[in-house]
Order: sequence, then C-alpha cells, then structure tokens
Amino acid sequence: MKTTPLQDHLKSVFVQVELGNPGANCARFGICDARVIPYEIWLSLHPQQLRMAKAIMSPAGNEALLLQFPLNGLHPAALEAFFNNSHFLIEGPKILSTELCHALNLPSFEIQAGCFPIDRRTDGWLSLCLPGKEPEQPAKGLSRKTVRKSLS
Repeated sequence: MKTTPLQDHLKSVFVQVELGNPGANCARFGICDARVIPYEIWLSLHPQQLRMAKAIMSPAGNEALLLQFPLNGLHPAALEAFFNNSHFLIEGPKILSTELCHALNLPSFEIQAGCFPIDRRTDGWLSLCLPGKEPEQPAKGLSRKTVRKSLS
C-alpha cells in the first residue's frame, strides 16, 4: 500500500507557514513563521497571499525537519518566487515556537540559514529537509522564562 505524505510520519504537524526572513520583518527569503493549525482548517486552506503556505512539518532525525508543501497549498506566485530554483534559500535562522516544538515532540529547534535542495515529488508535493539545532541557551543564571519576561 502506497503511503501519502500525511501518513509518512507519526509526529507530523499541520502548519501554516509564512515565507520570509524573520530578521527582515518577513521580507526576502526563508521561514518567517510556522503555526500549528487544525487538520480541518489545513485541508480547506488555499492561500491567497504570496508569503502564506500550508505544509506538513515533521522531525527528520535529531537535527533536521521535513517540511512538505502540497502544490495546491501555495499561491502560484509563491511557486515562482520561492520554489523556482532547485534550492530553497533561508537567509536567517528561525527559532520555532514552544507550541510547535511541543507538537513535534522536540524540546526546542532553530532552523539554520542556508540553501537547501527542493525535492519535487511526482505526487504533487515539494519537500525540504531543513537542518537545525537547539537554540543557544540564555545568559547563565537566567531561565528562558525570565528572559522572555524581561523582553516583554
């Protein structure tokens, strides 16, 4: 029996992705944001904005994420702007939200900047394997909660 991307990973999470560089107010290239959305909303989502896309995200080993985009989950202009070449450019790192890491069963995760191959699958999906790491720890003696409070 052939599996679909929805069945490939037990820890898959349905996400809405904002394409862009978080260090450039979501302009330019990369993954600016990714939010967990319910499956029912994900199914009916057909992005009307260039930088919005739907995807399935799952861990790919200890130090990478698999990000799978259905072609019908991307605005046609997004295909041209972000997926036209053989590689996907991420200009700046992106630390995933606590909610998303929890859904992926990861303690924390930072997508690294770089240029990553796009796997153009014959079943209508684009796949990216994005390396990452655990984000740098806050200054010694400060918990993440303390740092977040001081930034608020």
